[in-house]
Amino acid sequence: MQRDLSLHILLCDSGFQVLHLTNSVSGLWGADDIEVEMKDNVEARSDAERIKCRSLLESLKCAFLAEIKAIEQDFRLQVTMQKGENLRFKQMLSNIKSEKTYITQQLLLFQRRVDRLENEIGRD
Repeated sequence: MQRDLSLHILLCDSGFQVLHLTNSVSGLWGADDIEVEMKDNVEARSDAERIKCRSLLESLKCAFLAEIKAIEQDFRLQVTMQKGENLRFKQMLSNIKSEKTYITQQLLLFQRRVDRLENEIGRD
């Protein structure tokens, strides 16, 4: 009885191992037994890789959520600061408008005095 079994293991660029089974079996070893054993091997590796991927995804998710929370807090702080600046500018604008009104009133008073003085000088 001749036993002929050839197994090929190919390594992918990502480092994962892909099993490729080419077998021709005669004798006591049945092809079904070898295939079942290989499937169990592949499934065990797949489960481990799946768990590893889920763990990585969860850690990424946590990192992204923390980053988003930090960005939201920073945004709220910036909004609060901007509201304070806007209020300060409104107060400054209000003060400037009041000063402009006062200066305009003073100019009108001076203009009236000048007109009065010109009238008095012109009469003399």
